[in-house]
Amino acid sequence: MSTVVVNRSLKTLHEALSLNSAAVQDAVVTADYVYRGLEGDLFATQGGSGGPLWKALSPEYKKRKDRMFEGATRTVKGIAKARGNRLAGFAVAAVLGAENKILQLKGDMKRAFANAGGEHAARGFILPQGARIQLGAQGPEYYRFHAEGVGKLPKRDQQQRKEDQDKAIVAGVRRALVPHIVRSIRVALQAGAPRGSGA
Repeated sequence: MSTVVVNRSLKTLHEALSLNSAAVQDAVVTADYVYRGLEGDLFATQGGSGGPLWKALSPEYKKRKDRMFEGATRTVKGIAKARGNRLAGFAVAAVLGAENKILQLKGDMKRAFANAGGEHAARGFILPQGARIQLGAQGPEYYRFHAEGVGKLPKRDQQQRKEDQDKAIVAGVRRALVPHIVRSIRVALQAGAPRGSGA
């Protein structure tokens, strides 16, 4: 499974996350929301929003992919039309979940990184050395070949991000933790307050 350790740059995050599992879960949900938005942008811009554009398809494969996409589009439109669907043109996006862009012929990879559920992964762990939040995809299996640039495939990193985008994920984690930290401080203060102090 491809993962991102979100709290790399936060030296004290593990202390905050060790408050309880609710804090970890809130941090995971918030970080994943930001992460999936960034991934959606990355696929929409074919890598450009997070770094350099993904390498263009070879002319030969581009022609083949165009034919595959056109064939799939005709098939879906035909099915929709046969069923009396007036929005036959929009049915393609709904079924394929993709555009004719790099890494998006069927939409499986984009969905795995940018949509909750399915093969998308968002998890939090509390380890002895601190908490870890992992975000990414656990499939489709072939995404690794693109991420690593195996064989003749050029490397196209589905998780490339700029520094400010990593900071946005970390900021989401911090926002999610604030209520837990405040609650923890209140509990600690109340536990240490003398009786009758009104604290």
